[in-house]
Amino acid sequence: MLKQLSFVKVEVVSRYRFDSKVIESETEKYMSKLVTKRYVKLGLVLVFTALIVNACNAPEGNMADGKRWYMMHNCSACHGRQGNDGKGPAIYPLDMGFRRFKSIVRNANSPIMPKFPEEKISDQDVADIYAWLKMK
Repeated sequence: MLKQLSFVKVEVVSRYRFDSKVIESETEKYMSKLVTKRYVKLGLVLVFTALIVNACNAPEGNMADGKRWYMMHNCSACHGRQGNDGKGPAIYPLDMGFRRFKSIVRNANSPIMPKFPEEKISDQDVADIYAWLKMK
């Protein structure tokens, strides 16, 4: 009888050791997946943050070209030579972001202001006008 009990005892100990290795292995797998998920989430957050920041910022505009485009596209006829001294709405000082400014230039939803599609004024030209109105 004593031999059987010692055999059972050894068996229980060996099963326990096997189970602890399995538990350690499963824990390592879980932690690895958890860390991987966190890095993926962090990466996605960084990518989306960069996209949002990029979408909010105006492209680099050239002030001198902006003034030239402003006069050449006849914006001064309504908004005045300085952007605030004409018969149309004052657009200087500019109190809007680039995306809103560009959407108004493209489609003002006004019967008076003409639409300026990209074929007439490129995005870079709009950015130049925006820079001139923002920085002058």
